[in-house]
Amino acid sequence: MEGPRGCKPEELNDVIAFINSIFRPDSDQSIDTDYPLIFNLNKLDYMRIIKIDGHVAAHVPVAPRKIITPTDAFIAGVISPTGTHPDHRHKGYGTLCLNDCVSIMKKNHWPISLLWTREQTFPFYQNSGWEAVKTQGNFISINTSDHQKFNDFGFEISSLNKNDQKTLDEVISIHKNHPYTIERTEDEYRTLFNLHKIETWVASFDSKVEGYMVYANGSNKSGIIETGGNPKAIETILCNYFINNPQKSPQALLPLFDSSLERLLTSKLPNAKFKPIELADSGGFMMIRINSLIDFIKAITKYLDHKAHNTKGSFSLRCKETEEIITVTLGDGKSAISTKNTNQALELTRRQLAQLFFGSHPNIEKPNLGPYAEILSNLFPYYFHIWELDHS
Repeated sequence: MEGPRGCKPEELNDVIAFINSIFRPDSDQSIDTDYPLIFNLNKLDYMRIIKIDGHVAAHVPVAPRKIITPTDAFIAGVISPTGTHPDHRHKGYGTLCLNDCVSIMKKNHWPISLLWTREQTFPFYQNSGWEAVKTQGNFISINTSDHQKFNDFGFEISSLNKNDQKTLDEVISIHKNHPYTIERTEDEYRTLFNLHKIETWVASFDSKVEGYMVYANGSNKSGIIETGGNPKAIETILCNYFINNPQKSPQALLPLFDSSLERLLTSKLPNAKFKPIELADSGGFMMIRINSLIDFIKAITKYLDHKAHNTKGSFSLRCKETEEIITVTLGDGKSAISTKNTNQALELTRRQLAQLFFGSHPNIEKPNLGPYAEILSNLFPYYFHIWELDHS
């Protein structure tokens, strides 16, 4: 056995072929064009592999992404497509690669890790400390009979040209106005808006972009996956899209925070049924790992300060696996953090801490929060949003 270790430049094509054989057999999609921010020469050390007899047997990648909320910004380690060759499954190779990613996250002090997966693979990730959390959004289906409800308000509609710097800058500006997002460089915006099986449309008025919509037609991303800007601009994009695609019944993915698209669809489709985003086509359940209890609490200090305007008291937590202890005291708009030892700390596992901080999956028993149940329920769950494009 060789590894786990980072992928070498000369091995990248073999790793891509390996992952495609698992996730993209007989498909016109490829993992490197579906996830270009992961599978590229600049991220080789984050692609952890094991080789047996000179061939790739297992692969797990991790990538740092900066989560941005109205109060905080911190790095999360995102685990992307994980695979083990059929001849080498149930031998622990996947777990070895996954734990190697954990070592990278620990070294770099990334406080949490997240991934998306199906329920049948929960046990694999739970064994290494990840836990499934509450729903992260909703989706609705727009039927063909609904097409006529969307109006054209006279905006100029065009496909986003990645080489049109002015238009790209204006779309980026709209996206950055979202209260919850993932930090993207300009090159990452350009790449994500032009992924394989992705169409990005813009609505302009007087040569200024007023709104945009990203539509996906792939096995890993499907439907209306991102929008931003003026609701009438978004409506005009939808109207034009339905005129040109009368047989389409797309799903629209919606974050939990108030968005232009949700307001638009609620007004146009008042009887539409909202369903958990995890049940959408190409959806998956989010699982989160608390890499460091102390690092995570310190990362959300401004959030705790905000909560301290309406919450007074204190709580102490201890992570069973790491033996980290932290005490937080809140009041008068300020939070104070102590890492001193105390016998008042409530001990929880990593998985229970993930449930506490981010909410529980409906099929997983909630942890007993003991004497801190009231104050903790006032503070959590903590919310952030990962746009579907940022799964790439």
